[in-house]
Amino acid sequence: MTIAINGLPGKPLPSSGEGGQVAPNGQRSSAAANTTVAASDDQVSLTDSASRLRELENEVSQLPVVDTKRVTEVQRSISIGSFQVDPSQVAEKMLTMDKSL
Repeated sequence: MTIAINGLPGKPLPSSGEGGQVAPNGQRSSAAANTTVAASDDQVSLTDSASRLRELENEVSQLPVVDTKRVTEVQRSISIGSFQVDPSQVAEKMLTMDKSL
């Protein structure tokens, strides 16, 4: 399969088929035969803060998306007419949220 890239000079490469490569002499060879795997002693370690972030992510993922108790309370307050809105508190929270963005 060839991929045309617009704006770049040159001719497309010949297709090598399934998992094969075209050798310089024109013969096909297996990709696995040309692959060399070196042993590695690479190690990965997480910092304390990265570990803590992972723990917090797990805790947050188990929390419910919606606080159903709070929703029920607000619905009840609205239905009986006792729901009060404090415009200055709403404005303050909107400004705080805007500043955090």
